[in-house]
Amino acid sequence: MLTINYMAKLREELNCSTEQIEWQGGTVDELLVHLRQRGEPWQSTLSAANVYKVAINSEIIHDHSEQIPSDAVVALLPPVTGG
Repeated sequence: MLTINYMAKLREELNCSTEQIEWQGGTVDELLVHLRQRGEPWQSTLSAANVYKVAINSEIIHDHSEQIPSDAVVALLPPVTGG
């Protein structure tokens, strides 16, 4: 089972803080496509046009072709702003 944690603004927009899904393995891009196929608000919130970070097992991933193991913990993080 893949565990997905939605952080901060994403948690609020998707009304979901964490979930587990069946995952046979695949890339970050494939996971995002899978989640977007749920329709709204997933499609717009996780749109490729939005900027957010993805972490696999607590490590920030910069390449969305990175493979996600079936038993990983993935975190989706919105951009951090500050002043």
